[in-house]
Amino acid sequence: MKKKNNKGFSMLELIISIAILVILAGLLAPELIKYVEKSREARDMQTIDTVYMAVNTAMANEKSYREYADFSKEWTNKLEAGVSLASLMDTTEYGDLAKEITRILNEDRTEIKLVSKRALGADGNGSIYVQIRRETDSNGVVYDDETGFEIAVYAGSSKGSVIDSDFKIGIVDLD
Repeated sequence: MKKKNNKGFSMLELIISIAILVILAGLLAPELIKYVEKSREARDMQTIDTVYMAVNTAMANEKSYREYADFSKEWTNKLEAGVSLASLMDTTEYGDLAKEITRILNEDRTEIKLVSKRALGADGNGSIYVQIRRETDSNGVVYDDETGFEIAVYAGSSKGSVIDSDFKIGIVDLD
């Protein structure tokens, strides 16, 4: 009867196997990181779209719309400039509109954050901004009657500052 030689792997074979695994990991890791970031961006766009739909739905509420259309309210001018979603949901200053948006979003917290690198911006705050403008005529004059409004929801680093054109929903020009 012959005795079998069961020595296992040689040191050279182990080093070569580990080197191959390290090279494969080095090639695959950047691709995996890209997919994770794309997933975060998709989630952020879904979040922005959800907020846009909530603001649109809140403006469809007659009480909220009438309150917004009352030109004497100081906060309507703030909304025209753009306010963070956190301040919109966290204060009673914006009246029934804020209550309706908060109810629609069904959020217990006052802030919804974005997480992707593109949405975070230079200051890294990940805030969502909401801007509601009254409809204007071709000369830029605001209509006096209740003709309509434009809504923009975007990722920003400050009021009126869109980080990336892909991270806004609503009106095209925010100038």
